[in-house]
Amino acid sequence: MQTIPAKLVTTRLSEHDRKSDMYYRLRELGMSLWGLMKSETHYLPRILHDDEEICGVIYGHSKLGSVMLVATDRRIVFLDKKPLFFNDEDISYTVVSGITLEWVGVSGTLKLYTKLGNFKIRTMNGKAARIFKDYLDKRCIEHRNGDEYGYTTYRNSTKKTG
Repeated sequence: MQTIPAKLVTTRLSEHDRKSDMYYRLRELGMSLWGLMKSETHYLPRILHDDEEICGVIYGHSKLGSVMLVATDRRIVFLDKKPLFFNDEDISYTVVSGITLEWVGVSGTLKLYTKLGNFKIRTMNGKAARIFKDYLDKRCIEHRNGDEYGYTTYRNSTKKTG
């Protein structure tokens, strides 16, 4: 019987723990059990950096089919995962122009306006949509005030706030 070196076991456990932590964080952000089963959710650990924190998520349908937007502390990730291909786009907070969330009955539409293009997602998860929108609103305000990296911009001068 062949034994597995301890280093390999530890690596696999840490990867499993990382996925478990990610799933727990997604549930905190309002993702349903149905959302955890989506192919975009299973693909997400492959594109996130080790020290990146998920701060908001919205998933639903667009003209491309099932898609997901994930807001992290560094970027927004657009994910479209299909059985034979995937499309992921990184969106910087500096190019976000605005965000709207419209709710009618049990479904809502989130529109993310960027300088690179617009993203429209129809969703039925109100809790996740509100958390996602609130986080993006906060980040956009920080960017407009110039304190995204700990700086506040005044008329003609810049002052370190931290």
